[in-house]
Amino acid sequence: MKIHCLLHLEFETLGNIKEWACSNDHSIAVTMPYITSTFPQTDEFDLLIIMGGLMSVYQEEEYPWLKEEKKFVKTAIESGKAV
Repeated sequence: MKIHCLLHLEFETLGNIKEWACSNDHSIAVTMPYITSTFPQTDEFDLLIIMGGLMSVYQEEEYPWLKEEKKFVKTAIESGKAV
């Protein structure tokens, strides 16, 4: 399985998720939206994991990258991906 994860804090890690993915021969890729707004195409992953953060989903003025991230998540859901 191909897993893609969104991380929102520079000190955040995948913790046990990474260990589980590796031990089950799944690949895992990461996007840090606060650094880059380049997201993968939906055919590049099977499962999307969205980690938490200090921001609220409505704080687009303080965190302008939230707009693109929400579009990406919506596209993933509409594509039938597990989120």
